[in-house]
Amino acid sequence: MTFEIAIDRCPYCGGSLTTQYINDKRRLVCAKCGKTIYLNPVPVVASVVIKDNSILLAKRKNLPNIGKWNLPAGFLELYEQPEEGALRELKEETGLLGEDPKLCCAITQNSKRYGSVVVLGFIIPKTYGKIVPGDDASDARFFKLNDIPKIPFSSHRKIIKHAIKDLKLDIKLPFNS
Repeated sequence: MTFEIAIDRCPYCGGSLTTQYINDKRRLVCAKCGKTIYLNPVPVVASVVIKDNSILLAKRKNLPNIGKWNLPAGFLELYEQPEEGALRELKEETGLLGEDPKLCCAITQNSKRYGSVVVLGFIIPKTYGKIVPGDDASDARFFKLNDIPKIPFSSHRKIIKHAIKDLKLDIKLPFNS
């Protein structure tokens, strides 16, 4: 998969970058100072809220996949703990406050823009407040687990499967992966 490279100069000395194979991987290397520039996955957090065999989803307001449903999710902020990020994204996209996030799984997904992302899925067992979509969401609501709309991100589908297994729910999901 190819993706947009957001770096074309060395962050150490400003020199131009070339590509070299190091340990069987294509790497960016500065032609001036010789430092290897490592491109790492971007961390994302996703919140899973399940109540009465229903799951909370948010409808995307922005690219990619405008109008599609997904877990309340977003990029982890600099210096933010993943649990805090999951609760922040839940509040920003649904208006709900959450407590006691539990890490359910970590899933890597390819990204055209970032190369790859690592999505940390958190089960949020306690929520409070009224659903009010905000931030990146045009809508937010609960769907029965056996009648979930199409979710465009494979990482979110995998996180939902892991959460159902962790919560020991006997549910047949409308998707395989």
